[in-house]
Amino acid sequence: MTAKTRVICFSFIGVLFAGALLMVLTTPNAEAQIGDLSQAPPDSAIITLPGFLDFCIGNRCPGQTCDEVNDVCVGSVTLQPAPGEPLVGLTASELDRFGKGKTAFSKTFQDVDGLGPVFNQDSCASCHSTPVGGSGTITVTRFGFLDGNDFDPLTELGGSLWNRESISPECAEIIPVPPTNFAALRLTNSTLGFGLVEAIRDADIEFNAINPPAGVSGKVTVVPLLEDPPFTRIGRFGWKNQLGTVESFTGDAMLQEMGITSRIFPEDNPPNNDFVLLAQCDTVADPEDVPDAEGFEFLDRATDFQRFLAAPPQTPKSGMAGEAIFDAIGCADCHVGTFAADDDEGLESAIRGQTLHPYSDFLIHDAGTNGDFIEQGGAGITELRTTPLWGLRLRDPLWHDGRVAGGTFEFRINGAIQTHDANGSEAAASAQAFAALPAADQDALIAFMDSLGRQEFDMNGDNIVDDFDAMVIDMICANTDMISPDDPCAVADVDQNGIVDAADLALLDVVLGVVGDPTDEDEDGDDEGTDDGNFDYEAIQNPPGNGGIQEVGLGTDVPTNNPSVEPVQDDRTTNPRRRGRLERRGL
Repeated sequence: MTAKTRVICFSFIGVLFAGALLMVLTTPNAEAQIGDLSQAPPDSAIITLPGFLDFCIGNRCPGQTCDEVNDVCVGSVTLQPAPGEPLVGLTASELDRFGKGKTAFSKTFQDVDGLGPVFNQDSCASCHSTPVGGSGTITVTRFGFLDGNDFDPLTELGGSLWNRESISPECAEIIPVPPTNFAALRLTNSTLGFGLVEAIRDADIEFNAINPPAGVSGKVTVVPLLEDPPFTRIGRFGWKNQLGTVESFTGDAMLQEMGITSRIFPEDNPPNNDFVLLAQCDTVADPEDVPDAEGFEFLDRATDFQRFLAAPPQTPKSGMAGEAIFDAIGCADCHVGTFAADDDEGLESAIRGQTLHPYSDFLIHDAGTNGDFIEQGGAGITELRTTPLWGLRLRDPLWHDGRVAGGTFEFRINGAIQTHDANGSEAAASAQAFAALPAADQDALIAFMDSLGRQEFDMNGDNIVDDFDAMVIDMICANTDMISPDDPCAVADVDQNGIVDAADLALLDVVLGVVGDPTDEDEDGDDEGTDDGNFDYEAIQNPPGNGGIQEVGLGTDVPTNNPSVEPVQDDRTTNPRRRGRLERRGL
């Protein structure tokens, strides 16, 4: 009997049915459609499980202590934040700033707010939409005059960025032809994990430029801090590494994409650099970004939101065979897996010293004939920043201009890898090495790519954890042992101890919102019982007590370590949804 058949289920037919679904929905060929992430919980879940996990067998307690006497794992298990959620460990004040920042980021600007006179979008979230703060499908247009290897951005005519929208037809901007003879699209980048990227030490980025792997020649760009012009740092944001801090990135986007002036950029861009037209069209006094009732400007709010956004999840977190292949064929020479944030005491504790896995070296590399042929900052016409791969499965389209789009995830990844194989591209050898791999190794590498941005428990890869995922986990994965990182059930093995056990299933309950008030009609974790579409993780991030099984709601009467907290009773009689899940597990 195989490990996958040693599960608790209703019937042999049920196992076969769920198993078939699992195989279909977790294959690399299955399309990962972008789901509605707007309902994702706003905070991450940290559950303390002081001694009620499954038996320890060997070293099955990574990051925890294995109590061999009582056969239990002791310690904490932490859910990765879903895409768009805040960093783990933010203070109450920082969470408040994150929430208000998200509101500002989603604001739709009007003419009376200072929008324009020329712009591309009227909201940050219009572009950064998957999820809010993430990547998107919208492109902008850069133009100029290209003569061989020489590029003129035509600044005197409003280049190189074309603003395609305006507050009135009279104020519209055009691409001046002639002299323009070249234009290129640029796709929206993700801002997930921005605060962590900002906190990478310059020296750590520069190290990879000074000590490059064979055949790689990445370079740093040194850019001014727009909020503090006398100072510079190594660039790390934007397709050309043209910006060095989240505040610089935000202020630049406010002006260039929405036409909102701020303390960083106090004057509007004239349409096609026509200052007479600007005087006629700009009717709101500059700077247009003014303090709110609490003294924060939009620039501050949007910066807070992006700085406090968590990195995209990676599930499983490590150990997949495809990552070893990724490293072996040279992909990791540029797509560096691990950095550490600075341990500067001036940084927030949720950022300071944290390990991050962006899969980028944040250097500029030559993309050859598949570059964008736009010169900007310290990056030449064929040079681009190494795109961070974290959150990759959330993106469609891919490449700087969105040329790789549609189809299945596997189709897009194959297309993006092939696009690296261009004349003059530093990545051509790796792309060719991938093409020469056996099909099984190619599949393994693509499966690893598919882990970048995947939520824990998302069995069918639709970016939503729901009852369907729970059914598959309960019927196929629960208490199945010997789960490797390449096993489909590894998506539900949060602590990566080789078994989907009580600790993992308790966290699944948390994600589904079946822990808590059984009278909560919309099952969103709130205690008000109204269908407001929200999921309140405050009680999960700051659970009552300091260690009792009632904090994760396994549905049994147990004592608590905190005398001020009443034991949680078995609620299966009043919570039908929970009752069904417990019965599927044989509890």
